[in-house]
Amino acid sequence: MPGPANGSRVPLRERFTEETVGELRHALANAVEAAGMSGPPAEDFVLAVHELVVNAVRHGGGTGSLMLTRRPDGVTASVSACITDSPAVIPQAPSAGSP
Repeated sequence: MPGPANGSRVPLRERFTEETVGELRHALANAVEAAGMSGPPAEDFVLAVHELVVNAVRHGGGTGSLMLTRRPDGVTASVSACITDSPAVIPQAPSAGSP
C-alpha cells in the first residue's frame, strides 16, 4: 500500500465495524510488531488505539477506519468514525410541572 506524500509506509489501513473490532486488534498488534515496536510500549499503543476504535463504534455510528503510519521516530494511528446521515434524537428535558 502506498504511504502518505512524505514517503512513510502505511502498514495497516482498515475499515471496521462492531463485528470486526477483535480481528482489527490482532491485525493492529501484528502491524505494530512488524513496524519494530515491542514490549510494554507496543502493548500500551495497541490498547490505546483499540479504545479509540471501540469508542468510534459505540459513539460514532458503528463503523470507522484505522490507518497506522510508520514514521522515522515511531508509529502513529489515525482513527475515524463514519457517522451516518441519520439525525440524532435529543430527549426533551422534563418541564417544570412533570414528575
